Amino acid sequence: MIDAKEMFEIIVGTYEEYVISHRVSTCDGKLSLTRVFASHSHQGSVNALAAKDKWIASGGADDRIELIDMESRTKECSIQHEDTITSLSFTPDGVYLIAGSKSGNIALLRVSNWKVEKVLSSNSGIQSISIHPSGKLALSVGHDGHVITWDLVNGKEVYKTNIGSVYDRPGAVVWSPDGSFYAIPVGHMLEIYSISSRGKMFSQKHDSKITCCQFLNEGTVCFGDEDGTLSCLALDTLEMLWELRPSEVRVKHICVCKNTKYLAAAFGDGSIKLYDFGKSKSYNKAPKLEASTSVGARITCLVIYEHISSKKKKQKLDESLVKKENVYKKSNKRKNARVKCFPRSSHWTVTCS
Repeated sequence: MIDAKEMFEIIVGTYEEYVISHRVSTCDGKLSLTRVFASHSHQGSVNALAAKDKWIASGGADDRIELIDMESRTKECSIQHEDTITSLSFTPDGVYLIAGSKSGNIALLRVSNWKVEKVLSSNSGIQSISIHPSGKLALSVGHDGHVITWDLVNGKEVYKTNIGSVYDRPGAVVWSPDGSFYAIPVGHMLEIYSISSRGKMFSQKHDSKITCCQFLNEGTVCFGDEDGTLSCLALDTLEMLWELRPSEVRVKHICVCKNTKYLAAAFGDGSIKLYDFGKSKSYNKAPKLEASTSVGARITCLVIYEHISSKKKKQKLDESLVKKENVYKKSNKRKNARVKCFPRSSHWTVTCS
């Protein structure tokens, strides 16, 4: 029996302007998907989703980013951007939310106050953004076929290359779990790049146009196509480990639950399917379909929200207290200094009398 407390939620965005959540739980030893909420968050299609800690961020064609607090189940705030939001991603440490737009601008928003601290600019609209596990680098794919490497520490562009063709443009970019590789689907090709060799490792041709991809581990990548097929490729042997054809319509998005062996896939007919790899650590065998549901809308994007355990919450609270103590020690240099704390914004102010 799987402990329901260890379950997660599958969040999808739709063309119909809704953000919809389904909770994964157990019933009589079987997994089930139960709708938790459907939020009419936008006034245009929802193009991007991101999840980190207690936050769900959604970006849409209405030029807005909406923040949902998953602990209180309330909308935290709405952030107005300058153009259609096309990509969202939190940094691994959860300090920043990075938003890409159709105008080509990439905004770095600090999570503690949701203020824009830096804006990076490219010459083409942003198609996809992926942040390196170290949090120091990011890759963006533009509508013009250019892939740009960004230095997030210094906030500048460091490298730019064009991998698009006359007929096909890169659709997304995804880092591997430890950041040694990244994958980019370009039409019928899945291109894998290596950091160590500083270039392309290989291109894998597929019968149908590839719509999305996701690393399962450092040596295995899963991808979906327009024909509704899920495929899994081993990077070391270039062997196709397995293929599934659960639908006749295109795979819109796939996502892997980090702490478990589950794969969630969204399809063009509005269905969500949840697969279980069981106890396998190699992903050599095809996963088993455990649950499915229809959201009743056209899905555009998908993300998995993993509940924060009590232990992790306490750890984050302890880390926060340590940081505030360090700020106090650094700031309180003058005698008779008085420190005021505003918990809501976590801003510290020192006034000397």
